[in-house]
Amino acid sequence: MSVTFDLPPHVMDEIVERVAALVIDRLSADRADQWLDVTAAARHLGFTKGRIYKLVERNEIPHVQDGPGCKLSFSRCALDSWMEERGAR
Repeated sequence: MSVTFDLPPHVMDEIVERVAALVIDRLSADRADQWLDVTAAARHLGFTKGRIYKLVERNEIPHVQDGPGCKLSFSRCALDSWMEERGAR
C-alpha cells in the first residue's frame, strides 16, 4: 500500500529533519556523555546554529573551546542540565 501526502516540500523536509533528530537522539541515548558539535547541539536543543553561536558569544551556554576560532564542543549532559535549569525541558 502506498500513502501520499499533499504537503509542500518545505513542510515535508521539516518533518523529516525532526524525525531524523529523534532517531539520532534515541540511538545515542545510551552514551552517558556524548560530545556534540554546533550542528548536533542545535539539533539536540531545537535551536538554530545562529542561536547557538549567539549564546556562546555571550557565554550563556556550557561549551568547550580550545581557543578563539577553534572548534566548539558541547557536552550532551551539560546541555540537558542547562535546559532543565532554564525550565525548558
